Amino acid sequence: MKKLVLVVWCFLFFLSVCAVASPASASGKKKQAESGKTVEAKKAPREVQIILKVPASSPAFSRFPIALVNDDPVLMQDLTEILAQSHEGKEVGKERAGKLEYGAILDRIINTRLIIQEAMNIGLDEQPEYKSLLEITERQMLTDMLMNKLVKDVKPDPAEVEKRFREKVEEWKIKSVLFDKEDDAKKMVATLKAGKGFDELAAQLVSAKTATSDEGQYLKPGKLLPAIAAAGAALKIGGTSPVLKVTQDKVTKFLVFKLEDKRWPEDPKAKQQAEQEALVDKKNQVLEQFRKSLYKQYVKVHEKMLDGLDYESPKADLEKLMTDTRVLADVKDGKPITVGDLTDGLSAHFYHGLKKAAEEKTVNRKKREMLFKLINKQLIKREAVQRGIDRSDAYKDRLRDFKNSTLFGLFVKDVLLPDIHVKREDLIAYYGDHKGEYTYPEMLKLEGLAFANRRDAETALARLKKGDDFDWVRANAEGLLATSDEDTFYEGQVLMKKTLPEGMRKALGKARTGDFTLFKGPEGHFHVLAVQQAIPPRQMPFENVQDEIKQKVFDAKVDKALADWSAKLRAAAEIKIYLSGMES
Repeated sequence: MKKLVLVVWCFLFFLSVCAVASPASASGKKKQAESGKTVEAKKAPREVQIILKVPASSPAFSRFPIALVNDDPVLMQDLTEILAQSHEGKEVGKERAGKLEYGAILDRIINTRLIIQEAMNIGLDEQPEYKSLLEITERQMLTDMLMNKLVKDVKPDPAEVEKRFREKVEEWKIKSVLFDKEDDAKKMVATLKAGKGFDELAAQLVSAKTATSDEGQYLKPGKLLPAIAAAGAALKIGGTSPVLKVTQDKVTKFLVFKLEDKRWPEDPKAKQQAEQEALVDKKNQVLEQFRKSLYKQYVKVHEKMLDGLDYESPKADLEKLMTDTRVLADVKDGKPITVGDLTDGLSAHFYHGLKKAAEEKTVNRKKREMLFKLINKQLIKREAVQRGIDRSDAYKDRLRDFKNSTLFGLFVKDVLLPDIHVKREDLIAYYGDHKGEYTYPEMLKLEGLAFANRRDAETALARLKKGDDFDWVRANAEGLLATSDEDTFYEGQVLMKKTLPEGMRKALGKARTGDFTLFKGPEGHFHVLAVQQAIPPRQMPFENVQDEIKQKVFDAKVDKALADWSAKLRAAAEIKIYLSGMES
C-alpha cells in the first residue's frame, strides 16, 4: 500500500519567550510593576506541526490518530482495515484515485463516528437490551482470547496424527466365500482348522457349486458390512474369519473370508484432516487440564446439596427456589453460586419454561452442567483479567468495534426507521425512472448447419433465403459436418442473446424470426444459423419486481436519512483531520 503523508499535530511542547521564573526574577518583575514600568507581555505558545511519511500498513503506526471527531480519535488502523476490505481481489488504482478513495473512506468513518456519538448522547447505550448484549459479548471475547492464548503454541502429537491417518486410509484385501447353507460354511471353517489352504479349498467349493467366491480386492473397513469389519479388525494378515451371517437384498447368506493384506496408501488430504483432528484433540486436552486446575484452586462444590436438589419432585417449589440463597459452590475471591442462581440459569435455558421441563423430567440431568457454566463465567473472566487480556489493544479494538456496530444499528432501528415509510407511489416512480433495469433480455431460439468450408455454407444459406425448407437443405447440403455438442450448443434452446459468443451476436445483428445468417465459429467451421424465434426485450411487469424495488427504495431512504443526520451532526461537530491534503 502506498505511503500516506500524515500531518501530526504535536502538543508535547510549546515555544515561549519567557523561561520559568525563579523566585528572584519573579520578585524583580513584581517591583517593576509596582514602580509603574511596563512588564514584558507573555507570548502565546505556537503549535508545532511535524510532517511524517509513514507506511500505512505498518503495525508500528497502526494506532496513529489520523483524525479527531469531537476528541474521539480515528486511528490509522481504522482506515487501513476498510481499505484492505475494499481492495480485496482488486488492483490498487492510480495515485490520484487512491487519494480520492482515502478521503471518501475517511469521510465515511467520520460520519459513522458522529452517528455513534449521537446514539450515546440520546442514551441508547443505557438500554437494558444493549447492556445485556454487551455483558455477554465482553465475557465471550475474553473467553475466546484466553482460550486462544492458552493453545496458541500447541502442536499435534505426531503419534496421534499417524494413528488417525492410518485409520482413515487403511484398506484390507479380503477374499470371501459365500454359502447358502450355514452347515457348509461351518464345514469349511473346520477344514481350514485342520490345515487345508484357504485358496485351494475355496476353489474346490466353487467347482462343486457349494459356494461362490470373489477374488481378493482392497476395501476400506468402513465400506464393509459391520459384521465383516468387526471380524476383520480381530484378524492378523493371513487369518480367516468365523462363519458370519450376512443379509443382502433380504436374502440371508453365510460368509467366510481371509484377510490377505493391509495397506495404507498416501493421501495428502487425509493426512491434513488427521493433523487437524489431532490438533483439536490436543487443544481440548490442554483446555480441560486448565479448567481442572482452576476448579482445584478456586472452587468448592457442595456435592451433597447439589445431588439433593430435585427440581422434578412434585413437592419442588420452583418459585421459592428462584430466591433460595443456599450456596451450591464457593468461588475463592468471587461470588458464591446459590440455588437461586442455578434456578435462574435453568429457567433461562429451557425455552418453554422450567415448570414444563420439570414435568418432562429433563431438568435434573442439566443442573450440574448449568452449575459449571455459572462457575466458568467467573473463573474465565477473572483469569483473563489477571493475564491482562482486558487491557490489551486487541481486546479493546474488538470490543470497540462491537460497541460501535451495535450502537450504529440501534440508532438506525430506533431513530431512523420509525420515520421511514415506503409508499406505493414511491415504488411506481422508481420503476418508471429505472425501466432499463427491469426488462427481460432479448432471447433467441436457433438452429444451425455446420460446414467445413465457406462455399458450401454460402450455398446452403442462399437456398434457405430463397425459401427452401430447412430440413430439406440439411438432408441435401454438400459438405455438411457431423457436428459436436460444442458446435451446436445453441440448437433447440431459447437462449439470452447476450450469452452467445461475441462473433455470433455480431453475425445475428438485429435478428428477427425467420432470418438466416452465416457465422464462422472459433473452431474454424462455418455455421448457417436459422432464427426460429426472436423474442425482443420487453418490460417486466411492475407486480413481478415490486418487492425488489421496495427494498431498493427503502435502502435509499435509509441512506438519505443517514446522510441528512451526518450533515447535521457534522455542522455542529469539532473535526480535525491530520491526513495531508484532506485537512478540515
